[in-house]
Amino acid sequence: MRVGKKQVLLVAILLSFIVVLTAIFLAYCSYRYDKVMEVDISAGINEGMYETIGGTQQWIQIRGRDRNNPVILWLNGGPGFSTIPQTFFHVPLEKDFTVVMWDQRGEGKSYAFTGPSIAPTMTIERMAADGVELAEFLKQHLGVDRIVIMGHSWGSILGVRMALMRPDLFSAYIGTGQVVNLREAMELEYPSILDMAREAGNEQSVEELEAAGPPPYSRVNDYMIPIRWANAFDAVAPSEPGRANTLAAIWAFFRLFVLTDRSVREGIAFSQDLMMEPMLDEDVPGLGTDFDIPVIFIQGSEDKLSPTAMVRHYYESISAPEKKMIILDDAGHLAILRNRALFRDALLGIKPLLTTNEG
Repeated sequence: MRVGKKQVLLVAILLSFIVVLTAIFLAYCSYRYDKVMEVDISAGINEGMYETIGGTQQWIQIRGRDRNNPVILWLNGGPGFSTIPQTFFHVPLEKDFTVVMWDQRGEGKSYAFTGPSIAPTMTIERMAADGVELAEFLKQHLGVDRIVIMGHSWGSILGVRMALMRPDLFSAYIGTGQVVNLREAMELEYPSILDMAREAGNEQSVEELEAAGPPPYSRVNDYMIPIRWANAFDAVAPSEPGRANTLAAIWAFFRLFVLTDRSVREGIAFSQDLMMEPMLDEDVPGLGTDFDIPVIFIQGSEDKLSPTAMVRHYYESISAPEKKMIILDDAGHLAILRNRALFRDALLGIKPLLTTNEG
C-alpha cells in the first residue's frame, strides 16, 4: 500500500501541531514554576554563589521569605547527593526558615568547578572543616549570631563533627537519618531489607541481596547493595505539591530529570567512590557525646540505614543543654525528601529551640 503525499503532509502537520502544543504546555509549566520560586527580596533572600571555602570554590544557595527567620544549613546526604536541583520541592520550608543548601566539595556545582582534581582533599575531616568555614561566612553574610545545622544521613556525620568543633557558631544541631555506625547498621538490618525485597516481589533485589549474602563484606562496593535496596524500599508517603502547583511541579520534574547538569550525576559517582569507605568506618558516638548546643533527632520509624533502636541508644548517651527525639511514623531514612509535609511539621514544632540568637 502506497502512502500518498496528502497523507504524509497530514501526518507532518499533526506532528507539528503536537510539538507546538507540547512547547506551549511546557512554557506555561515553566511560568508557573517561576511564580512558585519567586522570592520578594525586600523581605527575603534568594542568592546563589561560589564562595572560597577550604581553599576551593564551592557553591551555596540561600533562600528564604523572611530574613528574620532562623537560618538552617542543610548538609545533604549521599555522599554527593546535592539537594539544590530539588529546591522546588522544599519551597514550603522557606516560609519559616532561611534555607542554605551547599554543594560540598566533590558534588554538584562545586564538582563542576573543580572536576576530579579535588580528589586528594576529599576527607571527612576536611569537609567538616569546610562546613565550619561556611558557617562563619554565613554568620557574617547574613548578619546572624548563630545558625542551625541540619544533617541528613552522610551530612549527619559532618553535622555532629561541626557541632562538637565549633558550638559557638550554632544554635542547635538537627540530625535526620542520623548515622551512628553504618557498617553495624547494615549487619543489623540486612535480614529485614531482604524480607522487604521478598514481600515486594522484586526479583532483581532478592537475587542481588542473596548473592551478596549478609555483611560484613570485604569489599566496600558490596555494602552498596543493601544500602541501595534499603533506599529503594524506604517506607514513604510522598508529599503532594498541591493542586495549584501541579503544573509547576511538572516543570520541576522536567528540570530535575532532563535539564539537570550532568556534573550532578558525575559528582554522585565521584563522591561515593571516594567517601563511602570513610563513611562506613565512621563511629559517630566515638566522636564525643557531650554537646554544648541543643540536639534534636528527627527519625523515621522504618529507617533501615539508621535503625531507630541504634539511634535511640546514641541519643540516650548524649549530654546537651536540651535534647529531643522525634519519631515519624511510617517514614524511613529519606523522610526529609519523601515525607516533606511530615518533616516540615516536625521542624515547625521545634522552631522555638532553633531561634536562640545570642552571641
